[in-house]
Amino acid sequence: MENTKNYDMSEYRNKIMHAIVSNENMVRLLEEDPTGHPEDTIPYSKAYPYEYIPDEAAESGKYISFELHATTDERNKLFKSITVSFFILCHADEVRTAKGLWYDSVSCELENVFAGGNLGIGKTSFISNIAYAPNKKFKGRLLSFAVKELQYGISNGT
Repeated sequence: MENTKNYDMSEYRNKIMHAIVSNENMVRLLEEDPTGHPEDTIPYSKAYPYEYIPDEAAESGKYISFELHATTDERNKLFKSITVSFFILCHADEVRTAKGLWYDSVSCELENVFAGGNLGIGKTSFISNIAYAPNKKFKGRLLSFAVKELQYGISNGT
């Protein structure tokens, strides 16, 4: 598996999840204790390495999920570009906070973490922030970042 381009995608997902669970502000926004073990409690319960859409019947919840989109360079078969999309969702009854809208706070923090950063996958730049509402009960934002100066992972010998 380590000799495939797609192994890099798995590696990138792990690095992005690590960046989320190791950021104290993100952990607090997901209503977890940053002094606990957020690396054990947040993945697959509040943060997902794929587009997660909660069931409309869910009573409440706040979620961050993300997806990677990649294209290759046909001349050397390495990834040419990667876009990281973050799906930020919360139950409509939990949108408002003392500081404004919950998903706006999360959007700002994700931009602080990812825009211009490296995270071991390459330098990222902000592309877009658009409204996202996958069902009637959950509202949020869809943020996208382009990965520039892509760093190749284990499958390519780095």
